[in-house]
Amino acid sequence: MPDDRSPRFSALVVDYGGVLTTSLGASFAAFSAAEDIDGKHIQDVVLSAYDDGSPSPLHLIETGSVTLDEFEAELAARLRTRAGGAVEAAGLVRRMFAGATPDTRMLDAVRRARDSGLRTALLSNSWGNREQYGFAHFDTLFDAVVISGEVGLRKPDRGIYELMCRELGVPAQECVFVDDIGANIRAAADVGMCGVHHTDTDVTLRELESLLGLPFTADYSPSDAADPT
Repeated sequence: MPDDRSPRFSALVVDYGGVLTTSLGASFAAFSAAEDIDGKHIQDVVLSAYDDGSPSPLHLIETGSVTLDEFEAELAARLRTRAGGAVEAAGLVRRMFAGATPDTRMLDAVRRARDSGLRTALLSNSWGNREQYGFAHFDTLFDAVVISGEVGLRKPDRGIYELMCRELGVPAQECVFVDDIGANIRAAADVGMCGVHHTDTDVTLRELESLLGLPFTADYSPSDAADPT
């Protein structure tokens, strides 16, 4: 099939959790219900800075300033069930993310983009290193991978987007970036990327079709890809 993608863009950059997986919010809600913990309480514990002004637990884990074990221990020490009970630290993050499963249509879209000659990249805020993802597609789907805990930067810090562009070898203005958090999209736009705020797979795929000129909503196999030469 002819390669009719927009000449404006040469790269597709995607987030992981909530973009290449189903909703993280739904996963966290299921965790809250299963362990009888108020959802707002979890949010406050994860996002609130410490009394001494130190960054929040979320900031610390996403920048690799603490280990996963340290993060889980800290969260468990601060969390309480609705009845006031303790929360088990071991496997806490795994339980929080257990409801998030791969979004095969979004994965196929990234694969189609790469097979069609676009550069592709993963830009993810991590709760631990890449081994925590349980994700086998780093090498087959992406030309570059930037994970916050490995580089000491996190979205929406400007520096992580600039690093992503350097790793990918593509100017920001030629990148389409997909993320499920609005603040991350706005930060990407500030460095020149074209942001797509992912809230629904069908909507995102149609928007990517419009931007990149590739049929992301059609049936696909690798043999359908355009010859990049």
